[in-house]
Amino acid sequence: TYKLANVVAYEVKVFDEKRTGLFFSEKPINLDKLKASLKKDGTDDGLFEFQPQVRLQIDSSDAVKQMHFWAANTSVSSNADLTGDVVIEDGRARGTAKLSKPGEFFGKNYTFEVTFDTEVLLLPKAKDE
Repeated sequence: TYKLANVVAYEVKVFDEKRTGLFFSEKPINLDKLKASLKKDGTDDGLFEFQPQVRLQIDSSDAVKQMHFWAANTSVSSNADLTGDVVIEDGRARGTAKLSKPGEFFGKNYTFEVTFDTEVLLLPKAKDE
């Protein structure tokens, strides 16, 4: 069991779609590294923290679309069994998200449940915008 007391929300590109990323972690993440990654290509691919974490992607209709977690040297990504009550508006992300049933990976069960209300970091503008 991990207490993911830190959360950062940010706009992120997923192919041609803009989504909201949510990053939950035990310790604060490196915001400079996140901002540099978002500025580089609009993704959070340049940020990896070696600490227990859950990352979520929320689409434009406020649905939880993707989950990634890392803990105890185990990494899992999935879009199955995700549920939530999320609202992204007025520069804030708030709500709840969880797995509707525990997942299983190499004989280990996992689940998560998070509640959040935080400001959303905006994607940096491209030079031609």
